[in-house]
Parts: sequence; structure tokens; C-alpha cells
Amino acid sequence: MQSLGHYFNPSKTIADKLGLGSASYELVAGIPPVVEYFGGDPESTWKSIEAHEQELSAILLKYLDSRDDVTIFGVKEADSTKRVPTISFNVEGWDSKTLVETLEKKTKFGFRWGKFYSNRLCDFMGLGERGVVRVSMVHYNTCKFHNYTILETLLT
Repeated sequence: MQSLGHYFNPSKTIADKLGLGSASYELVAGIPPVVEYFGGDPESTWKSIEAHEQELSAILLKYLDSRDDVTIFGVKEADSTKRVPTISFNVEGWDSKTLVETLEKKTKFGFRWGKFYSNRLCDFMGLGERGVVRVSMVHYNTCKFHNYTILETLLT
């Protein structure tokens, strides 16, 4: 028996075979603080989070789209009805792992590289073992970086 969730997960132990997608204890324990975070009016809080994430995404997408050496995967608009604020891209001439490690040494930004449980898609697209660079422009970030062009810092 193998995991029904992700074919690439291990299946050597009983826990691997039977843990087909159970809840993460850490995430379950985080539910009360999340409810508190949203406060008395979750709908209003969510709308402001959505607007903020859209603004953050727009700044990064505009910059990435202005570069001829960048491939953005997915919709290039920050419109929250068309995309989530997680942005995947690659830079011509850069391996995604090397780019992320180099950027994280030179900036205070957090990037990730890989396939992010999209192994079949990344393999189909020929993106190799290192996949894509991914940035989550979510509500706990600020817009202060807009004067700090991320890739130019590295590539100049």
C-alpha cells in the first residue's frame, strides 16, 4: 500500500501507509490563536488581509514581469479573484536553489525553492529536481520592500 495523497511520500512504515492525510497536530493546536487573530469581525479582517496581499503581490509581479529573464508561473495579475498571493518564478541562468540561497544571504527576504508537492506538474514542465523559486506575499509582510528591488540586488 502507498499513500493516496502523494505518490512520492515514503511508504515503508505502517504510519507512512496509513497516515493518508491526517491533521497536523501543530496546525490543530494553532486554531484558537487564528480565531483570536481574526477578532470580533472575521469578514472585515479577511477583506483587509486580502487587499493587503493583493497590493504586495502586485508590487512583486510588476517587478518580475518587467524583467526579460524571469518566467512567472501562473497568472501575472495580482487580482485575488484569479490567484493566491504565492508567486512562483524562475530566473534564466539561475538554478532555483542557488538563487534562493544567494538571495537569502544578501537580503532579509524569505524565499523557498522546490516542487512544493507539485512533482508531476514540475516534471511535466521540465523544471528539473529544483523546481521553482516561490515567495508568499501574505498578510504578515509589509510593502516596505518596494524600494528594494530584490533581484537587482543580486544580479548587479
